[in-house]
Amino acid sequence: MVLVVVRLLWRALNPVPQSSSLPLWQRRAAQATHSLLYLLLLALPLLGWASAASRAWSIDFGMFALPPVLPANPRLGGKLGDIHTFTAYALLALVGLHVLAALYHRFWARDSVLERMLPTWAVQIFGNPRPASE
Repeated sequence: MVLVVVRLLWRALNPVPQSSSLPLWQRRAAQATHSLLYLLLLALPLLGWASAASRAWSIDFGMFALPPVLPANPRLGGKLGDIHTFTAYALLALVGLHVLAALYHRFWARDSVLERMLPTWAVQIFGNPRPASE
C-alpha cells in the first residue's frame, strides 16, 4: 500500500501527457481504468486489514505488526473478507483488461501507446510498432 501511495505521489508530480491522436472515448476509458486501478490497489489492503482485525487475526510482518483497525466482530469480518475477495477478482479482471488494451494498441492499432508505458530500454528492444514502409 505504501508503494501505491508513492506511485500516486509520483504520478501527481509527473503527469503522463495525453495522446491527442486517440479518440476521446479511449482517452476517457484509459483515465477511468487507471483511476479504478489505483482505487482498488488502495482498497484491497485496507479491506484485508479491516477483515483481519474484525476476525481478531493478527497481521505480523516479523519486524512489526499492524494494530487492529476495528473491534472484533466475526460476522463483519466475514462480510469484509467477501468484499476483499471480490475486490481482488475485480482488480485481476481490470489488470487483464489493461493488458489486452496495451496489446490492442501494439498489434492492432499499431500506435505508440504501449511505448509510452514502457521504460526507454524496453522501447529500444521492441522498437516502433509501425512497419518500415509507413
